[in-house]
Amino acid sequence: MTKSNGEEPQLRGRMERFQQGVRKRTLLAKKKVQSITKEDVKSYLFRNAFVLLTVTAVIVGPALHPGKEDEILPPPLPSCSQDPELRLVLMGL
Repeated sequence: MTKSNGEEPQLRGRMERFQQGVRKRTLLAKKKVQSITKEDVKSYLFRNAFVLLTVTAVIVGPALHPGKEDEILPPPLPSCSQDPELRLVLMGL
């Protein structure tokens, strides 16, 4: 049997339970966030200082040295097949 708005009663009940669950989780999250103290923040930052500093260095580092992106990797070594003199040196001749 359907209601006047076209929804089935079973579907409407599920939707209400879902919405009630979302509201409950939202209130719990709000309470948890409101209970965070200055000491909680300080202890979090202290425990994660190494990770935060590493991420900051990776982000800020290239900005401090503009134009050095090419110097990150060394130039490739010449191939023996391309340089006959190098082949002789490596062979000990």
